[in-house]
Amino acid sequence: MQSIALGLIVMGIILLAGAKFFPWMGHLPGDFQWHWGNQKIFLSLGTCILASIILTVIMRLLGHR
Repeated sequence: MQSIALGLIVMGIILLAGAKFFPWMGHLPGDFQWHWGNQKIFLSLGTCILASIILTVIMRLLGHR
């Protein structure tokens, strides 16, 4: 259980720092943004799909199923 929590913390830090190191994150095809006055809604489908593919490859290389 502790390893899951640690993994989530590390992933959160990577995602927060990711905007600085990967400026294209959140601006891929399939990432949608809607603006109404001072409200913004982001739907990052392209970024989520890319992250899923990368994490799947990493987990397969590490031997997890």
